[in-house]
Amino acid sequence: MFEDLFLHFQFVFSQVLIDCLLRLKSTEIDKNELINCCQNEYEGNSWQLNNLHEFEKDYTPDKVVWWYTRESFFYKTLNAALRTQNIHMIFLFRTFIYDIYRQLQKYQSKHPLQVYRSQLMSWDELDSLKNNIGQYISINSMFSTSKQRTTALFLLGDITTKSDLERVLFEIDADPKIATTKPFADISKHSYFPDESEVLFMIGSIFRLNNIKRNGDQIWIIKMTLCNDNEHDLKQVLMYMKQQIENEEINLRTLGNVLWEMGKFDLAEKYFIRLLKQLPSDDPLHISLYEDLGKLASQRGAYDMSMKWRQKLLTFKEENLLATNASVNKTNNSIDEPDKMHVAPHNGYSIKNTREFIIRYGPYLRTTLKITQVLLKLESFVIPQLDSVSDPVDTDIDTMLPILDKQKEMEQQLNLVGKLLDRVDHRWAQPKSTIFGQHKSRGVPLQGADLREVETYLSVVDNKHSLGNLYRTVTVDGHVHWVCREHYDDISFNNAMFKYIDQLEAMGGEFDTKTKEAVVPSTLSRFCEMLKTNQTLKEIDIMDQTGFEDETFIVNLLNTVKEHKSIKHLSLHVKNIQQSDRKEASLSESLKNHQFISRLRQSIIFNHININTKWKQHGVTIAGGNGRGNQLNQLSRPQGIYVNDDHQTIYIADFGNDRIVEWKYGAKNGQVVAGGNEKGDRSDQLNYPTDVIVDKKNNSLIICDYGNKRLVRWSRQNGENGETIISDIHCYGLTIDKNVDLYVSDYVKNEVRRWKQGEKEGTIVVRGNGKGKHLNQFHCPTHIFVDKDHSVYVSDSFNNRVMKWMKGAKEGIVVASGKDEGNSLTQLSYPWGVVVDHLGNVYVADSNNHRIMRWCEGSCEGSIVVGGNGEGEQSNQFNRPMDLSFDVQGNLYVVDHGNHRIQKFYIDLN
Repeated sequence: MFEDLFLHFQFVFSQVLIDCLLRLKSTEIDKNELINCCQNEYEGNSWQLNNLHEFEKDYTPDKVVWWYTRESFFYKTLNAALRTQNIHMIFLFRTFIYDIYRQLQKYQSKHPLQVYRSQLMSWDELDSLKNNIGQYISINSMFSTSKQRTTALFLLGDITTKSDLERVLFEIDADPKIATTKPFADISKHSYFPDESEVLFMIGSIFRLNNIKRNGDQIWIIKMTLCNDNEHDLKQVLMYMKQQIENEEINLRTLGNVLWEMGKFDLAEKYFIRLLKQLPSDDPLHISLYEDLGKLASQRGAYDMSMKWRQKLLTFKEENLLATNASVNKTNNSIDEPDKMHVAPHNGYSIKNTREFIIRYGPYLRTTLKITQVLLKLESFVIPQLDSVSDPVDTDIDTMLPILDKQKEMEQQLNLVGKLLDRVDHRWAQPKSTIFGQHKSRGVPLQGADLREVETYLSVVDNKHSLGNLYRTVTVDGHVHWVCREHYDDISFNNAMFKYIDQLEAMGGEFDTKTKEAVVPSTLSRFCEMLKTNQTLKEIDIMDQTGFEDETFIVNLLNTVKEHKSIKHLSLHVKNIQQSDRKEASLSESLKNHQFISRLRQSIIFNHININTKWKQHGVTIAGGNGRGNQLNQLSRPQGIYVNDDHQTIYIADFGNDRIVEWKYGAKNGQVVAGGNEKGDRSDQLNYPTDVIVDKKNNSLIICDYGNKRLVRWSRQNGENGETIISDIHCYGLTIDKNVDLYVSDYVKNEVRRWKQGEKEGTIVVRGNGKGKHLNQFHCPTHIFVDKDHSVYVSDSFNNRVMKWMKGAKEGIVVASGKDEGNSLTQLSYPWGVVVDHLGNVYVADSNNHRIMRWCEGSCEGSIVVGGNGEGEQSNQFNRPMDLSFDVQGNLYVVDHGNHRIQKFYIDLN
């Protein structure tokens, strides 16, 4: 873990290597290779593979600290790579190391801290440190410490127990003013274990070794102080080497050269070749790479291979004369690679990749702009004034007055750029779709940063002001394309749709550009008038939130639709029709003479579900389903659900958004009713809620606030803040019985407690007796269910079974699976949500098998209710279902965790 700076000049190279990796962009190829490496490493380890699958689906950069501190493959594999200096694994992890770096920067401690770290150390290691007091130490991995001295001492274990290793306690003083390049931060609020007061230091942090003494408890106290890059004797060498790579765009060739200097020839060759495979066949960078590989092979004594690389170099030059000319024509405004010519940055902008730039802008600029000729003629220029800019923007560029030879050389470079422009495949830059994307992007001229970027790089002479006539369009895929005024005016569809959107918005409506759906929550009469004026709609979906008792509206609507030219389908979602009520009479009278309506479906209320009950195999998304996000029509890794038939509403524990969402039947959007104020432990905040129920007696929600280790009550009337009713519990699932007694599962203590009204401590009703597989044990209990006899059903997730504990029992009964993890009808794989019907049949969310199972009472195997068609996002598939529930009609609701949606499966009446 430690490197003594004065014993190893390797420190300098490791610092440069980390800096290089942090600046090197990651690719999907790299990320896929990392996932494959981890899958191979943990083959057969279902728990770690489950973590890996969750990581692959749900990881976001802002959660990197949570993942790093969680006991999973991520922490183990990354730390092993750093500890052993496995450079290729570090290379594959670099984007996540960068994410950690950014999070430490974001949450950098504001005040000086004293932190502690305990460690068992061999005598030789300790002796080496004692011989270098006053010197400097570099940390070649993430360095975890605690603000609590007692915590660090506790981790050393019993001091009376003999050990061959020395017990060491580091006492470290860290001042944030010193941490200018290697940040450190208190990560407690972002950690998987928020109560550990952990302070994390970035890789490569440097410390001065101040003192080493043994105290009366035979513990070595090592005092250190955080330092910066400017304090040690190698600072000049380090700064010089860092500057060498800071002056160029980092790519795999840069990494290869650093490794080459470190003497790691195999790795250098590996990354040179990796870059070759990624380059276009005519990219001039081939020249430099072939030269590097030839020299590298010679240095290793592989002379035959060196000759082969040099032969490839000659062949490439013969086949790509333009690239060869480009490598010769270098000026003060070019760098080593000809495809990265650039003008000195102005106001922070510098284009270093000419090829990418030309592909992006070339087709619209080349006919009117004279590239860089201003460098030969002008000392300054003015950006053309745009309609949206009150004054022209002056851009001064200092230029040389070149001598005649220099002018010729620069003209040659201009000719080269022109040839490159000619060679660009213009199809890459043409908009493949002119369909508008978002209302806000319509008709925006090229300006601001984009305009300045063009000006600074190309130094434009634009007498016709044509640059101001470039407009932005956004495709349905979200891709931005720049088109000239002529092309933009040709996009008549844009203009027509923008006009239609204006009409919708004037009526209080919204248009979803992704689904092409218009939602108009306006009055019934205005809605019908709007239909008459629009001839583009093809389908109307009307929910029973209007007033279908209004016979006039029904007649008006059907007449309008019947005469409409484009509408092909009308859906009326009519609910809660009772025999002989006014709504039934009104609808019957209005509908009987209209042949346009082809289907009318009536719901039937079931008192009970029996063993022969079946459900439609294709679900309907009733909440979320618009990708992962925090908008009101989105969810993020939902966990728990409660169906409230009284108000035709579902409540969702929106785990990733730290909120509870109320979603009324048929609504497009949900409503945040608890939390939603970012992650936190205030009374108005939640932290990874996992389950929610309605306490009808007290008209409130009760929420498992898992990340804050508390149960919270939230009023449904004025619920701006929650009230903590149970603290210090790793709550995961909860339920309430007919006596309004509350049952809660503790995910860590492996037990279930019951709280009667007014109790503070609660009573253990299902004692887990520690983590294990015996009938009186659990391994991470999640969701629970209590029947009318007060028997408690528990999803024993990591034991892949469901247990039933009868009232007063000392051990449980396996009622679902009980075998090893698997996907047969006798097995489960990480069960979560559980519901039991009046016949004792158990319904369980079999998460990793992506299905809902039913186990009839006494049966040795289950049957698939819905799902079981592999992981996916189709209507008959799931991505790790986490919870389930039924409404009074017998319809099934499933929390589709990985697809960020709630699916409803209607009961099959056929």
